[in-house]
Amino acid sequence: MEKMDIYNRINDTAKVYQKNATIHELISAQTRISPENSAVTDYGREMTYEELDKWSDYVANILLESGVEAGQPIAVLLDRSIELIVSAVAILKCGAVYVPIDASYPELRVRYILEDTSCKAVILPLTGHTLPEGINMDETIILYIDQVMDSFQYSSTSGRKHTRTFDLVNRRPVKEDDLAYLLYTSGTTGKPKGVMVTHKAVLNTLFWMSEKFDIGSGDIIAHKTSISFTDSIWEIFWPLMNGAEISIIKDWDIKDQKRLYYRLKENEVSITQFVPSILKVFLDFIEGHMIQNPLPELKWIFNGGEHITPQLAERWNKLFRTAKIANIYGMTESAIYATCNIIEKQLDQGQDSISIGKPIANTKVYILNRENELCDISQKGEICISGTGLAKGYWNKPELTKDKFDCNAIDSQTLYRTGDIGALCSDGNIAYFGRMDNQVKIRGNRVEISEVEKNILLFEGVDEVAVIHKKDHLGENILVCFLTNQGVDIPQIKTFLSKSLPVYMIPQQFVLIDKLPLTVNNKVDREKLRSYRINQHSTRTNDSSDVLVNKLNSIWKQLLNLETINPDEDFFDMGGNSIIIAMMQISLEKIGIALEQDAIYANNTINKLVDYIRKNNLYERVDSSKKTD
Repeated sequence: MEKMDIYNRINDTAKVYQKNATIHELISAQTRISPENSAVTDYGREMTYEELDKWSDYVANILLESGVEAGQPIAVLLDRSIELIVSAVAILKCGAVYVPIDASYPELRVRYILEDTSCKAVILPLTGHTLPEGINMDETIILYIDQVMDSFQYSSTSGRKHTRTFDLVNRRPVKEDDLAYLLYTSGTTGKPKGVMVTHKAVLNTLFWMSEKFDIGSGDIIAHKTSISFTDSIWEIFWPLMNGAEISIIKDWDIKDQKRLYYRLKENEVSITQFVPSILKVFLDFIEGHMIQNPLPELKWIFNGGEHITPQLAERWNKLFRTAKIANIYGMTESAIYATCNIIEKQLDQGQDSISIGKPIANTKVYILNRENELCDISQKGEICISGTGLAKGYWNKPELTKDKFDCNAIDSQTLYRTGDIGALCSDGNIAYFGRMDNQVKIRGNRVEISEVEKNILLFEGVDEVAVIHKKDHLGENILVCFLTNQGVDIPQIKTFLSKSLPVYMIPQQFVLIDKLPLTVNNKVDREKLRSYRINQHSTRTNDSSDVLVNKLNSIWKQLLNLETINPDEDFFDMGGNSIIIAMMQISLEKIGIALEQDAIYANNTINKLVDYIRKNNLYERVDSSKKTD
């Protein structure tokens, strides 16, 4: 079959969905259908669709009366909660633009987003999170959402005190081409960039999802993704459009695989999302505890953010009888998703990779070479996307928008250049091969390496820097920073970076070298840096006479891939991260020590952890076998 025949076949995705629709109107329509159904649960708290409609009307009225106008960005710095859901819907009802900011982001990053958007209003909790110091918010409305919601109680059938109803007044006409939300992703300039997404674009994805995965009022969807990431958009709005229930899952349960498993089970979640690096540890827990028929209510998991291997898919299929994996490819610029591959329960014999599938509704995918020509079958090129789901571009960045969203010479539509390498297979599926540039996914999070480098160069005393990504001994992407300044203080650099970058963007390893290797074109030779053998830097120490110290020492050496461990050295300075902590929990359980992750974070050396274990009598059997003279 000729390549054009295959392209024409896979790109024949035209689908007619509801015209002139907006997210909040679809949610209101669902309220009229099932007002008493549960819309969201949040650790013992519950809100019906009718209550959500009233509460969001109330908050929207406050925003409108405060001067919020259509099209203005409104920032939300809230944890996943009922209050977040109410705020998101209220903002859309105002005709404004939802700008979610992860409350755990460093102060400088939050400040940049607020200043870049010139937000008309910021929604905050009364306690817990504050605005960055030094930022001028004189013209900005500050709304403390829990204080506002405490002053208004609405009851339908739940028995809560009914004080007053408050229908939305002064409704603003909202069109499908108006912006719905603005999400900030890592940027090559050293600062994050805001992606502008319309109601029409994201609804194309959500309508396709509703059709593909048959969601309904009996479904419960886990909301466990950071609100700054694109997957959080479907976790919030997709269930509410379809009469399903959102189940809020907090960070303390997400970090601990045992707690996550039992939270998903207790809440009877039917659809959730995983990135492969987390899914591996989740399956380790299930296999380690020999759980039979795990999560019987689960129907689907959506894999995204990272490439999934056949080996991991096979592990899932052996454990889960009915729940299937949807391997869905996309990005913020494609309004969440662009292609999909439903992974079969029985993989082909000897299958060595899993494709990202074919385009979703009203979406076209092309593989282009450097001359902007269609690649032949199996020829690698850049994955480019066109269709209804494309973002409008980048906020306040017209040149970057022009560069990444250009005219498609093939069908005259706007084309988004993903920077991903792919190939068209003979069966019409798209194979994925990684990145063309220095963008990388770290634990499912999108990172522009140039943003990391530019922030490191701001540290006084750093003249040259090169950051690379490479696979660690566990097969996961990590960032490694090479510095030529021998006198710099690495812990101080880490502290400095923590003020502007999220944790996942801070390199796990720092290496001091005499000079950076260069290519014949006088560019940093990153491939040569990847080939460097990095000496794990832990200070040599002899085995202890303490059995418990030795057991922890052995676990840490295996997980961190170190030959020796200094019992007073910081776990994170040795290359530890959240994934390895989850793996450590499982290893500790095997020797009878059950620890919460917070305890490991707080006691980040072997000696501190041993003292904590003994102080709390968490493993008396090891203590009793301690060697004596």
